[in-house]
Amino acid sequence: MARSWTQQGLSERARISLATLKRLEGGAVEVSLGGWLAVFESLGLLPLFSALRDPASAALLDSTKAKRVRSGKRDDLDF
Repeated sequence: MARSWTQQGLSERARISLATLKRLEGGAVEVSLGGWLAVFESLGLLPLFSALRDPASAALLDSTKAKRVRSGKRDDLDF
């Protein structure tokens, strides 16, 4: 690694087991998203995710936003 950390050191910093880190490095699909994010955070790479943009997801979110329903004039001012 460029930081000259051992696998054991990185797993301790990321608060995951050494076995999980080895599975993660091997590309195993059973490693949880939390494990990946913990390693990215330990390496200082987590802020890079905020720069990711997915146009399809943005369009889906925009189309499902609740639209405000405007009611007509209220003639009933009874409290």
